[in-house]
Formats: sequence, structure tokens, C-alpha cells
Amino acid sequence: MPKTHTVYDDPDTDRQFEVFQSEPKSVLWMAEEDGVVLGSCGVFPTDGLPKGWCEIVKFHMDKRARGKGIGSLLFEKALVSAQEFDYSTASLRLSRNSAVLSECTNGTASTANNGDITLVDDKVTEVTKK
Repeated sequence: MPKTHTVYDDPDTDRQFEVFQSEPKSVLWMAEEDGVVLGSCGVFPTDGLPKGWCEIVKFHMDKRARGKGIGSLLFEKALVSAQEFDYSTASLRLSRNSAVLSECTNGTASTANNGDITLVDDKVTEVTKK
């Protein structure tokens, strides 16, 4: 699996708290149980996106927490946050087929392998394969 454009080559990986704290129109939602992080999903105005766009970032779920609706709740909270920050479009980049994304979009994006998904008003409006 290539490690470029992933958490492995992101210079901000080890300083997520500071990165999200320094950007007022960003948020990172976390789900935890008994002190164990089950998943995360955030909103960030990533450089290079068109005006009014944000990116859904750090969307991860522990395998043991999948299928319980936790990812769906985190995804929904991120989209509500994007709307509250007045973003018009939220974009989610995929590096591989995502079970989490499939769950959160009721299966509509399950075949989006190596593509970008554009979400407008919390609905998948475009899936572009790469």
C-alpha cells in the first residue's frame, strides 16, 4: 500500500490537537468507550480546495466498533459541523474501499475504490474514480 498522501507522510500527524485548535473552522469528533478510542471523524479547510469547501478528515473506526452505527454518528456530526461552519461542500478522499464509508452512506459509496466523494447537504452527489 502506498504511503504517500497518507497519515505516514503527513507532517502534522503527531500534532493533531494543535492543528485543529489553531483552525477555528475545524473540528475533530472522537468516540470512546471506557477510555478506549473507537473512532474519529473531522472537518478541516484543507489547502487547495475551492472556496467554501472543507474536507472530511481523520475518518477512522476501530474494526471492533464497526457495524454499530458509531461511524454513522461521527460522520453525521462532521457534516452538521461543516454546515455550522458555513461550508457549502464537504469532500472525502478515499485511498481504498472503506467499510466505514459504506456504513455511513448506507452502501451508496461501497464501490468507490481510489476515488473522491463529494458530499453536498449530507448526500453523496459525486463519486469520481481515480
